[in-house]
Amino acid sequence: MHTPITLPSMSRADQRTWEAARTVAALGELMARWLEGTLESRPGCEARCRPEDEMLPLVPTLAALCRAGYITTGSQPGIVGLGVNGGWEQHAWVDLVVTDRALLDRLVAIVTEGGMLVRVHDHRHGAPAASAEQPVVATTCDGQIHMEVGDRMRAIDMPRLWPGLHPALYEEITHGWHVSVVAPTVGAEGDGLLWPLLDRVPDTAEYEDEPEECRCGTQLGAEERYCGPACEAEAAASLAAQERFLASYQRYLDWAFPALADLATYAAGLDAEELAALAALEKESRTQQPDLWLSRRRAAGIAERRSAQFADAAGPHLHRLRRLGTAARDAGLAVLTQGLLPDPADAERLAGPWLHRKHPFPRPEHRVSWGTDTTPRNGA
Repeated sequence: MHTPITLPSMSRADQRTWEAARTVAALGELMARWLEGTLESRPGCEARCRPEDEMLPLVPTLAALCRAGYITTGSQPGIVGLGVNGGWEQHAWVDLVVTDRALLDRLVAIVTEGGMLVRVHDHRHGAPAASAEQPVVATTCDGQIHMEVGDRMRAIDMPRLWPGLHPALYEEITHGWHVSVVAPTVGAEGDGLLWPLLDRVPDTAEYEDEPEECRCGTQLGAEERYCGPACEAEAAASLAAQERFLASYQRYLDWAFPALADLATYAAGLDAEELAALAALEKESRTQQPDLWLSRRRAAGIAERRSAQFADAAGPHLHRLRRLGTAARDAGLAVLTQGLLPDPADAERLAGPWLHRKHPFPRPEHRVSWGTDTTPRNGA
């Protein structure tokens, strides 16, 4: 999306190139150029990242898929061999995003007929989120599972996969079908099955860039994007909500990482008794407000000389992280919140109006310095 989440070291020219894409066809062309080495960086990867050497023989197949409307997001060749830590077996596989039903049907028909293992997850608006299909084991080391593919991608992971895209294109690409195709056998034998099949998928016919279905499922004409004003307004509201959340999330990043580092330094100075008290207060405060922290400090056994410092550090910190999780889950766009919240279930249950507040997260100028200044501030 425009500026909120971008890769810091990606060149400005590359950022502008990806932001300028408005259609799946344009995105596919850029992905193909990145695979072929004529575009330096791509969203979702560190700057100047390149496909691994083992992937280079597959670039023509992957680039052709991207240009035909099948946006590849991950892949590996089949490998069998010894590594430094054991015997490795890899199935060849590829992950793709498809937004056109006709393209999806063609892909699934070809690879299913060829005996491939296929997982399809429908991320369109209104589609059921649950799926009975289990992921497929793709890599093992000494017989132990090392990686699986074909699991349903969570909504909270989408912004990490496609940062920097125009909001309209992000809306389209994240609400298509996510497909995983896995060779049934490992090593070169699997390579010989999967990649020739995928070479057959791109069709020489030209495909329409416009979607064939509205977001509500209604069939559309060749030049239509929405079936009527209601769906068009809903789409605009959804994009606006994403933009508001991502702008707020950028403010959160400006605040959170220095704050977490300061908090770690503060916690390192606590003794075992105080750390135990911190854990107890965290558990007890999940449904409490920050202003109750000071009244509970003596019962927790915190030394009086540390009490104000402790309350300033722990109370606002946990409350702000809970607010972040609430707004992120409410938006379906939580990023980097896993493992930070004291209780994700509570954060989800308490999801409320934070997303639509003007400034739901602390601004950088209100940053808290944990453990140095004992005056509580910005503890909303």
